[in-house]
Amino acid sequence: MKIANLIVQLEANLKRELSKAYKEVHGKGPDETTVKIWGNVIVMKFEGALTQIEGALRRSSEGERLVSQMRAQLIMNEKADYVPILEKVLGVRITGISYILGNEDSTLYLFATSNEDINPD
Repeated sequence: MKIANLIVQLEANLKRELSKAYKEVHGKGPDETTVKIWGNVIVMKFEGALTQIEGALRRSSEGERLVSQMRAQLIMNEKADYVPILEKVLGVRITGISYILGNEDSTLYLFATSNEDINPD
């Protein structure tokens, strides 16, 4: 099987496992999950990740600050949940993880890095 096909398969496996973990932690899964792997970087996009309450809060600057603080804390706490999934599926050690909340929508972007390229066996 070609490397490109194996990467697509890894992305699909991560999408399934991360969506499941997200739903377990938040009680609601994202509307859509996309996973892309480039070398040693993994980008995860969770569309529809925020709750309706979080979306409503983000309409004011104070609410935006509160949601950002809360999500930052949640993501730091969830590292313990996501990192083992990433490492198990990809077979590499994850060395960094960070996130960005979309400005205009309820999309959460997670970024993970490894010291080595992800090369499926």
